[in-house]
Amino acid sequence: MKVIHFLTILILVSCKKDFKNHTKLPTYFQVPPFELINEKGLNYGSKNLKRSPYIASFIFTQCTLTCPQTLNILYQLQQKLKDNSSRGKIVTFTVDPERDTPKVLREKAISYKADPNFWTFLTGDFEKVEKVITQSFRSPMDKFLDDDNTIIGIAHSEKLILVDKKGSIRGLYSLNDKKEREQLLSDMKML
Repeated sequence: MKVIHFLTILILVSCKKDFKNHTKLPTYFQVPPFELINEKGLNYGSKNLKRSPYIASFIFTQCTLTCPQTLNILYQLQQKLKDNSSRGKIVTFTVDPERDTPKVLREKAISYKADPNFWTFLTGDFEKVEKVITQSFRSPMDKFLDDDNTIIGIAHSEKLILVDKKGSIRGLYSLNDKKEREQLLSDMKML
């Protein structure tokens, strides 16, 4: 099942058009309503996001490879959203909800100067988080264990996903490509 979701994302990415010359963004699929827990320990979900387009991202706090870079880039995007007086938001989902409690996410949010008006971190019950990430966003979430059953890594998407205020996926963007990140901000303005 996880392979199918991952392949769906790959197909969407490969079908992505160059939006520079288009005035209308494609609509890929609807994200079903969800509710998780934010870094403040409060229920937070799609109802809180109805008035704003948002960028969905995926990390885990124990990650030492790509997640610190992801969080630095999200901080930069937050600054651009604030500078442009955008109503856009950033929602960062943990792929390790068992260890990434609201308290842990709050510490991470503080360390990356996440403004709660623009950037929210979400966690919750493992099954609920897994369902939101793998089924609602069709994104991978799979643990890699060593011989002692210790987590050595968690597979997750490094794509940034643009969601409109109605909850539809409107674009996928490479985290590591500056032009695509600029395009993401430009596309968000159209929503």
